[in-house]
Amino acid sequence: MVARVEDRWLSKKKDSDGKRKRKSTYGVGNRWMAIWDDLDGIARTKKFPTQEQAQAFLDDVTADKKTGTYVDARAGEKFIGDLLDQWFSASVHWKASTRNAAESDIRAHLKPQWKDWTVGAVRKRDVQDWVGRIDLAPRTVGTIHGRFLTFMSWCVEERLIGKNPAAKVRLPKGRAREHLFLSVQQVTALADAIDEHFRPLIWLLATCGLRIGEAVELRVKDLQLDRGRIRIERSVVFVKGGPPIVGPPKSGKARTVSVAPFVAKMLQELVQHRRGNDLVFTTVRGFQIRPNNFKRRQFDNAVTKVNAAAGAARGLGVKKPVTVPEGLWVHDLRHTAASWLVRSGASVKAVQRQLGHATASITLDTYAGLFDQDLDDLSSRLELMIRPVPVADAA
Repeated sequence: MVARVEDRWLSKKKDSDGKRKRKSTYGVGNRWMAIWDDLDGIARTKKFPTQEQAQAFLDDVTADKKTGTYVDARAGEKFIGDLLDQWFSASVHWKASTRNAAESDIRAHLKPQWKDWTVGAVRKRDVQDWVGRIDLAPRTVGTIHGRFLTFMSWCVEERLIGKNPAAKVRLPKGRAREHLFLSVQQVTALADAIDEHFRPLIWLLATCGLRIGEAVELRVKDLQLDRGRIRIERSVVFVKGGPPIVGPPKSGKARTVSVAPFVAKMLQELVQHRRGNDLVFTTVRGFQIRPNNFKRRQFDNAVTKVNAAAGAARGLGVKKPVTVPEGLWVHDLRHTAASWLVRSGASVKAVQRQLGHATASITLDTYAGLFDQDLDDLSSRLELMIRPVPVADAA
């Protein structure tokens, strides 16, 4: 069938007066109808108020067929619940931790809302309304929407829909939590307050900048302490009610980090009687450390002890005892490591490599404020280079 535009109101045949005959649909609905063949050969129609609009639509259909971007009208009739399962099954490239998080979001948020919708029926306003009704923290809402956005992008790639209705949706804004950077005195107090068994872990996190999932998956074979290095090849994620999921670090790439001599000595003493595949850090009973349990049972208690000791010291007349911020995260030790690296004179590239960021721009975006001192130092060095201090003044 050749694509064409048809007049729904008037026939091409004329009456005895020479006027075109009226059809039974005269005056009912839009007058002009575009008619074309779908990819499967089935005729499709769409009505428009003007002939020009109908012809413009047909021109777009013809162009889309030539470029391979045409979307079959029936494709949009598929149910999202079924498509979510297909998308999840097809995403074999995801890391195990990503698959677990996606499966959780699909089960808890995406299917309850969208499973009975056909993919072609979803409009941007529908997604906007859904996002506005999710009663969770802004960051969590953004994660859930991002999952649906990715799914809908897959639907576009599969030519089930022409464009992504989840794109450019307004998301709730939440104030990002500020990074906390501890001083050497604060980390020392925290390490002294925690159970001695976990003291090397505190110092490793605060000086090497490892993520907690990387640290608790370290094996003895990863330590290269004679060179002052540690190889980071894996990270672990713990799922409620399930086994630990071990995969590559967050960036997807292994890296080698530098370890301070005093921390290397701690680690050497810790693992001296262990074998290559044994864990470096364990619970007191010898099991792998679960980050959430560690924070609740060990880390938070250490924070409380430091601040309680500071309160007692004030009662004895000490003016400025060492305290640590309430609500401190274990991840703040990673931020602390970044701040110490910058203060020591490390370049952006060196900090990136140590922390395992995918790019130096991520390091700059995350810790831009820490490099302000670099700008001050730069101006001072330029001043000395252009206008050196006279010998007499220097004396």
